[in-house]
Amino acid sequence: MEYERFERYAWDSVGEAFKDLGVDGTKRLVLVDSDCIVYPTAFSRITMQGVEAAQQAAVNKLTALLGTLPKGDDYKIVQVFTSSGSPKYRDQFIKQVPYKANRKTITAKPPEYVKEITEALTEHSVSIYCDPLVGEADDYISILAEHFSGGPCIVGYDKDLLQIPGYHFRGTVNPVEVSVEEGERFLYRQMLMGDQADNIPGLKGVGPKTAHNLIPNEIHRQHQMFDIVVKEYCKRMEGTIDEITDYLFETANLLYLRRGFDDHWTPPIVDF
Repeated sequence: MEYERFERYAWDSVGEAFKDLGVDGTKRLVLVDSDCIVYPTAFSRITMQGVEAAQQAAVNKLTALLGTLPKGDDYKIVQVFTSSGSPKYRDQFIKQVPYKANRKTITAKPPEYVKEITEALTEHSVSIYCDPLVGEADDYISILAEHFSGGPCIVGYDKDLLQIPGYHFRGTVNPVEVSVEEGERFLYRQMLMGDQADNIPGLKGVGPKTAHNLIPNEIHRQHQMFDIVVKEYCKRMEGTIDEITDYLFETANLLYLRRGFDDHWTPPIVDF
C-alpha cells in the first residue's frame, strides 16, 4: 500500500483536488472519516497511558477498519479530518439553536492528544485537513464521492455518511451499500427527526420509527420526500409560514452533506 502525507485545506474544483491527491481512477478510492478514530481515542482511557499509547491505539483502529475492505483490490486511501475552527460553514444557516452547542459543556472532559493522534494517522495515507469555511470531514467525503465515477469505498462510523451513495465499511466485514434513493431518504428522515448529537432539534415527537413510517422505503422520488417533510412541518410546528420555512431550511442545510465546494441544500425540482 502506498503511503504518503499531504496537507491542503481547500480547492476550487474536485478535479484539482483529485490531481493533488493522486486520484486518477487507476485505483479504487477509499475515503476514511478519521474523525471517528481521533475523537473516540482522544476521549478514551488509553490517553492515561500517554501520547504514544494513544497514537498506537488510533493507528490500530485505522488498520482494523481498512482490514474490512475486500482483499485483492488496489486502493487509494484518503483520510479526511475536520479542522479546528469548524463548523464555520454551517454557522451561516443558524437561527435557532447553535450547531453542536451541546458538546460544549463546562463539565465535559476535554479530548487529549488530538493533534498528536492526528499526526500519527496522517503518516499512513494521503490526508486532507478540511477548510472550516467549506465544511467538515463528512462534507469533503461527500464531495469527493459525488465526483468519483469508480464507486468509492466510504469508511467510518458516523451515521451522517449514510447520505452518501456507495459502499460503506463501518467496522464489520460486510459493507452497507447505499443507493442514491436510500441516501435521499436518510436525509429527509433526518429533517423530520433532527440530530441530537449535533444539537439539531427537528420536529418534536418524531424519532427514527416515526420518520421511517412517514417516509417508507416505497417512496422513491425526492420531491415526494420533500412534500412529506413540508406537510409534517406545517402540521407539527407553530408560527407563520415564513417562520416554519426558515426553520425547515435551517435544519436541512445543517444536516445536508455538500455535493460540491460551492453547494448547499435547495428544495428538489419536480421532474416529470
